[in-house]
Amino acid sequence: MTKTLTLVTLKRLSICPCGFSTLRDGIAVGSEYEIDLERTSVMGYLCGGCGVVQDVTWVWTAAKGESQGGMLPKGIFE
Repeated sequence: MTKTLTLVTLKRLSICPCGFSTLRDGIAVGSEYEIDLERTSVMGYLCGGCGVVQDVTWVWTAAKGESQGGMLPKGIFE
């Protein structure tokens, strides 16, 4: 089985209406990531800013720079 990764652009830093950043400091809007659109899951997200819990779709994101691969909210990408 060959995995196909899709190159996408980070379009926003937050998925919460309060605007609290989902990602760590230093990550810029416009950064490119490789994601696997076949590896998604709907899971809960607890906002670290306002404490709201919401179900969001997460997508597998390949390792980038010093960060390992892992799941990120699909809604932050274009």
